[in-house]
Amino acid sequence: MHNTSPQSVVEKSKFNWLDTSLIIGFITALGYFVAYSFKKGYLNYFGISEIFLKQIDIIIVIISISIVGTLLFYLYSIYNNLSKVLEQFNNPYTKLFKEAFLPFLVLGLPSAIFLSDSIKVVLIILSIYLVLIYILPIIKFKDVRGYKNKIEKELISLDEEGFTLKNIMFAFRNLPSSRIFLTIVTFLIMQPTVHLIGHMNAELERKFYVLDIKGHNYLVIDKFGDNFIIAPYDTKKNTMKQEFQIIEIKSDFDSPLVYKKIILPDKIKFIQDKSNKN
Repeated sequence: MHNTSPQSVVEKSKFNWLDTSLIIGFITALGYFVAYSFKKGYLNYFGISEIFLKQIDIIIVIISISIVGTLLFYLYSIYNNLSKVLEQFNNPYTKLFKEAFLPFLVLGLPSAIFLSDSIKVVLIILSIYLVLIYILPIIKFKDVRGYKNKIEKELISLDEEGFTLKNIMFAFRNLPSSRIFLTIVTFLIMQPTVHLIGHMNAELERKFYVLDIKGHNYLVIDKFGDNFIIAPYDTKKNTMKQEFQIIEIKSDFDSPLVYKKIILPDKIKFIQDKSNKN
């Protein structure tokens, strides 16, 4: 049974971790973190280190917050709707699927979609986990007669101490250590995931601007503040030198910056200056 002692109730009343202002603050901090991780992954694809990440545009942060909030809302809606559908099937097999597998399925499939290169790995892991869910009761409750009874015992075990969404939410509401742990885990998971998404986005990007400066073409890689990050680019060979410069966006009639929008036929090929090689 869950612990609902007076101490936990008093502790909960002192500080409401599900307060609206706290949730907004958490999503805002996560939005900044997501924006930074995405930009870092995007620039790393071109060979640019985080030293260029001196500031994150507020627009990117707002977009990141919107994406995070929308994604969390959709994940919750998908889980909630699927749960209601499964509740109509009153048998232990479906209940076990709902309690032990559904949360991981809802989280796993969107991850596989966003990270298309890892979709097979995610699907394999989910498949193995699904099989184990129905095999483990045979091992854990070998003294219990009948497979259906074993599944029912497993459901009781999950309800009391299992790693289920219900138990996670209960721990979040009543255990301060769980709140800190879940917050840290969220940020640790988001960082490599969003970094990889940013890297993939740069790899798939085909629309760029090219600057013609004194007869030489420069690819506009990114913008931060009032500056552009540019690198030498060969439009015929679709190659870019990993030699980066920062220039101001300002332009005038005497020395105008001429931008030309191009669509790349394929992903950029990177070359290094031979003079830099030993």
